[in-house]
Amino acid sequence: MIQGDYEEIADMLRSHGLQVTSQRILIYDYLVHTNKHPSAQQVFEDVFESLPGISKATVYNTLETLSTHGLIQKINPQSGVTRYDGNTSVHSHLICTECHRIIDYFDDALFSMQVPETLWTGFEIKRTCVIFYGVCEECRNKMEDRGDKKGAKATRQVMPLKRNQRKVDAWLTMKVKE
Repeated sequence: MIQGDYEEIADMLRSHGLQVTSQRILIYDYLVHTNKHPSAQQVFEDVFESLPGISKATVYNTLETLSTHGLIQKINPQSGVTRYDGNTSVHSHLICTECHRIIDYFDDALFSMQVPETLWTGFEIKRTCVIFYGVCEECRNKMEDRGDKKGAKATRQVMPLKRNQRKVDAWLTMKVKE
């Protein structure tokens, strides 16, 4: 079932040079109205309920097309499974290394960083992506409940990693304080 306005979604697809299909509308609408950051398999399972005839290939191809045309974002966490985000506004992600949950994080200060020109002479930056890896509160609580004191303690204190006392704004690297 489509949650957004059908014609608005169709116009959005057309404005990006895409042919309007029921599959594209359904998948795009699903991604725009979820905050789950699903994998392609999860998208397939969820949209299959509304469109039982849809194939996995159609879902994978549609996700790739929507991503290529800038209508959705691909997120490639450490787990190796590509996830998708229907929110294309500028934002960061918090990724739990235990359960692989992805949470949107909005902070304009992260995107005011300037890349030192010596690192990218002639390189045109199209998009900035800041990802924080850590352990979510729910997983930390589970770790504490099962007595994993080292894991629970290690995830509490996070501090920026310094690089040779030189400020390099191009990287925002976090390290767990041990």
